[in-house]
Amino acid sequence: MTRFALAVLAGFGVIASCGDSDDRPPPPTASGGRGGITGSFGGKHAAAGEVGAEPSGGAAGESSDGDGGNDATGGAPADAGAGGEPAAGAGGEPETGPRFPCPSDDATDPPSIEALCDVTLALGESDVVPVQAGYAESFVGITPDELTIVWSQLGSSSVQYFVADRPSADESFDLPTTIQADGIVVGLSPDGLRIVVLARDGSGYSELVRTERGAPFDSVVVDAFEMLNEAAEEGGFRYVGGAISGDDRVFVYQVFTGEDDRYPVHLSRRDSVDEPWPLGEPQEICELEAHEDLVKRPTAVSADGLTLFFYDPDRGVARAAFRTDVDEPYEWFVNLGPFGTVVPNGECTRLYHTTAVYPSPIHVAAAE
Repeated sequence: MTRFALAVLAGFGVIASCGDSDDRPPPPTASGGRGGITGSFGGKHAAAGEVGAEPSGGAAGESSDGDGGNDATGGAPADAGAGGEPAAGAGGEPETGPRFPCPSDDATDPPSIEALCDVTLALGESDVVPVQAGYAESFVGITPDELTIVWSQLGSSSVQYFVADRPSADESFDLPTTIQADGIVVGLSPDGLRIVVLARDGSGYSELVRTERGAPFDSVVVDAFEMLNEAAEEGGFRYVGGAISGDDRVFVYQVFTGEDDRYPVHLSRRDSVDEPWPLGEPQEICELEAHEDLVKRPTAVSADGLTLFFYDPDRGVARAAFRTDVDEPYEWFVNLGPFGTVVPNGECTRLYHTTAVYPSPIHVAAAE
C-alpha cells in the first residue's frame, strides 16, 4: 500500500471521529492563466471530505471545511484585491511553477472545441449571490437553471447544510432551509429535487429526494448508486466528493482503493437518467494525477459533459478541463483563478464561486 493510500485511509478515522469535515484550502499561491495540451493522453480532500472543500496543505486526511483560504495572519492572500476579491486581470502560474508540471503548462494555442463552455473561459467581475445566510463555509453547488443552491456553514458542533430556491435567476433566493443529512452533502441534481449524500466513512452514496422545489427533502433512496456502493463494499475502498453534470448523465467523483491511487478522479456516464450510475473510468492524464497530498478535486461538470471544473492544489487555482467528446480524454486546460469551488450555469454563461477569503459569500461572475 502506498504512503499516500495509508494517509488517505488514516484520514477517514479522523473525520469519522469529528463528525463532518472542516476542509478549507491553503492560501492560493497563484492567480488565473490558461494553458492546454496539443496532444492526447490515454486512459471535495483525500479523506472523506466535502466536495465543496479543498484539500488542506498538509498530509492527506487532514481537513478543514470551506472554500477560499487565509494567510497566516487570517487575512486575504497576497494576490487578493480589495474586499478579498482576486486581483482583476490576474494571469499566469505561481512564480516557482507547479511542483508537478504537465505538457499543458507550455501550450498556448487553444484547440477548436465545440462546447457550451468556451475554451478561452475566464471569470468577469463578480457579484455576491443574494442568499440570506451570510457566509458559506463550503459551496456545494447550484442547478443549471440557477434556481436552487446548496452550501454549508460550520455550526457550534458540526457542519450544517442549507438549500434555498428562487423563482428566477434574476431574483434573490428565498429563506434557506436546513438539510437533514446523515452524511456529507456533496452535490445536487440538475432539477434541484435530489441531493447527493456521501457516507461519512466514504463507503457509499445515497440521495435525499423531494417532490418539488420549496418542499422538504423527506425521502432517502440509494437506487442510483447501487453499483458504486456494491463496488465499494466488495473492494473495501472509499469515495470522496461527487458532482452531477448539468444533463444528469455524468457523475464525477474520487475513489481511493488503498492500492494505486495515482488517478482518483473517476467519471461515470449513463445513457439514461433512469439508470443507476455505472462504475466510473479513471481519468489517467497528467493534469488529474494525484501526488501524495496534492489531490485534484472535481467540483462540477458542464451540461454537455465536455468541461470539467476542478481545484488544483499544486497550482493553487480552480481549473477547467475541456474535451472534444464524452468518450475522449481532456486535452485543454484553463486556469480560472484563486477560487475553491467553481460551478457553471446550464449555458456556461455565468460561473458561481467563492473568493479567496475564508469564509466567503458565494459569488457569481459572467463567463468571458
